[in-house]
Amino acid sequence: MIHLFISSFLASIFHFIAGKFLSNHFNLDNRSFYSLSLTSIIGLIFLSFISLTLNFFIPLSYTVNTIIFIAIILLFLIFIKFFLKKSEIRFLFKYILFCTIGTFSLLIFSKVYTPDAGLYHLPFVNIINENKIIIGLSNIHQRFGHTSIMQYLSAIHFNNVFGLNGILIPLSSIGIYSIIFFLDQIKNIEKISISKIFSILIIFYICWKMNRYSEYGNDAPAHFIYFIIIQLYLNFLEKSSKIDETNFFTLSFLSLFAFLNKTTLVLSILIPMICLNHINLKNLINFKYLFLIIFFFSWIFKNILITGCLIYPIPITCLDLLWTNLDKVSNVYDVSIGTEAWSKDWVNQKGVVLNYENFLKNFYWLKFWLNNHFQKILTIIMPYILIIIFFIIFLKFFKKKKIEVKKINLKIYIPIFLIITLSVFIWFIKFPVYRFGYSYIVSFFALSFSIYIYYIHKNNYFFNLKKICRGIICIAIIVLTSKQLVRISKNINSKYESVPWPYYNYLKKEYRETNVKEFSKNGVFFYYLPKNAYCYYSKSPCTSVEVDSNLNKKINSLKYKIFYFSR
Repeated sequence: MIHLFISSFLASIFHFIAGKFLSNHFNLDNRSFYSLSLTSIIGLIFLSFISLTLNFFIPLSYTVNTIIFIAIILLFLIFIKFFLKKSEIRFLFKYILFCTIGTFSLLIFSKVYTPDAGLYHLPFVNIINENKIIIGLSNIHQRFGHTSIMQYLSAIHFNNVFGLNGILIPLSSIGIYSIIFFLDQIKNIEKISISKIFSILIIFYICWKMNRYSEYGNDAPAHFIYFIIIQLYLNFLEKSSKIDETNFFTLSFLSLFAFLNKTTLVLSILIPMICLNHINLKNLINFKYLFLIIFFFSWIFKNILITGCLIYPIPITCLDLLWTNLDKVSNVYDVSIGTEAWSKDWVNQKGVVLNYENFLKNFYWLKFWLNNHFQKILTIIMPYILIIIFFIIFLKFFKKKKIEVKKINLKIYIPIFLIITLSVFIWFIKFPVYRFGYSYIVSFFALSFSIYIYYIHKNNYFFNLKKICRGIICIAIIVLTSKQLVRISKNINSKYESVPWPYYNYLKKEYRETNVKEFSKNGVFFYYLPKNAYCYYSKSPCTSVEVDSNLNKKINSLKYKIFYFSR
């Protein structure tokens, strides 16, 4: 337990320090939790970039990751006077302590997101730790083509300080930094505004549905970031009717990270695009945007090497390469149409079962989706809407008097509202599984109600508005803490190898050592197969699905492993 707490503390410092190397480009200081939490998130993004780029050339091994950790800490200490003033250290320590307690409470006695963690999250992290990039990797498991930048971020946390359990930290950290970010948004509200109301409504949703580590997986980090993007856009808009170059870069930076986390959030990139008319394009030719370009194309190049496609599994983006799977088992066409069909409840057909193509024609899928997945969405969204309605009623009791305020032209919110609405529509048409796009849906309701609440209360003075918001913060902390305490009390007597860290290896150690067996072809080792359940974090590369018999393996002159098809 002490190691978990110390690791949470050191990870919080590590992420903040990594972020300080870039924070000047975002005009962030060390005087608010708002800036500090954004700095930590930027640090996570920077570490994921380091992990991704290094893996083209070397495995992210225990030793390599330890060197990276020590190098970043030492560089910060050498140049600390450029990053931090003595007067800021006490406030920073307070922030780090909150992050530590939050990270610790999310991690202790939790479980990983199943079955995806055992199926491909952890196996892919293991591949990154043990191998430099493997060409054609998706041919032994198509899910390896769907991996998130979070797997690279997790892999770089396997070092001498955190141990193997370090790969579990980033998921918790990004949740805690996001929660602190939103709570700080409403700490000292002087007057009601759309951006502040939006913060409150997002806090309500986090308390309702984003409070368990075991439900995060690859989804929650992307959705946390999307909420932050919308919040920042609203903040920037209310400070000035136009977005300046620094704000544009901030939105672009976070939008790219959201996309690399979850391909279905690609529409987040539209948000900085609507600001381009306020930006002098000459200002975009500098080091900052070169970093974004390199990051983006590194990810695309990684996709090409692993899957043969720029964006997997979109067939139109695929190249006819030696390792591109265009017609074998789990080929890109089947994966693409199969993913869409399953997201539209293909599996819940009754009676005659149509194939993927016919099921998707003419909205035939809609009746199955409405009877199944839509009902599940309602069980999540309807309570959230009721919470918002209760909040609206609650506000009526605190109106004190009418005041004259400067009118805000609500038309300035039309572009962001249209983008969110468009995103919800495309989500519904293409991949209507809640976890694929719930930040679109929640943002739609949160922004709609925020505009409504502002409109009906814009001329009202609220009695003790600061106290109301601080009360909301206290309630949010109590709710989030209580949920962790209930979970901890249920699992405190659990016995497993990594206790009290999250339960991520579901096999006993003595069995896990022999859980995988080698599969060889023509006398040469090919990959590992689990004897039972999934691969989890075992030997690599490991797959638990069928592999096409035509697949071959070779190692080229640069020592890169290639899984390719005979032609």
